[in-house]
This record gives sequence, structure tokens and C-alpha cells, in this order.
Amino acid sequence: MRVERYASLDLTKPNGTRVRLGTCDFAGTLTVTDEALFRQALKQGIGPAKGFGCGLLLCERAEA
Repeated sequence: MRVERYASLDLTKPNGTRVRLGTCDFAGTLTVTDEALFRQALKQGIGPAKGFGCGLLLCERAEA
């Protein structure tokens, strides 16, 4: 796996609370061992920052 990009963002929630959010784009090979759990992650996203647009997964089939 390799990190393609890392960014740190300073954001303000609607209630005025300031938060610092780190994002990371990475590439690598994933082996799925639980298909149902993997499908759920693809549909719902992962991690606690989904409300900020993070946690989205883009997966492509590996070339044979």
C-alpha cells in the first residue's frame, strides 16, 4: 500500500466548534474476506468523518 496524498484541514462545525481533520488517499491491493461487510463499507463509507465527505471508497478490479 502507498500513500498518494495527505492533507490536514481546519474546519468549523455549525455549532462553532473548531476541528482539525486529516485526510489520506492511498493505493494498494485489498483482499476481501467478508463480502457482506465489504459491500456495507462501500455503501456506507468508513470512519468517523463521513459527515465531512471523508470515508468514501473507490475500488477498481485489478488487471489480470
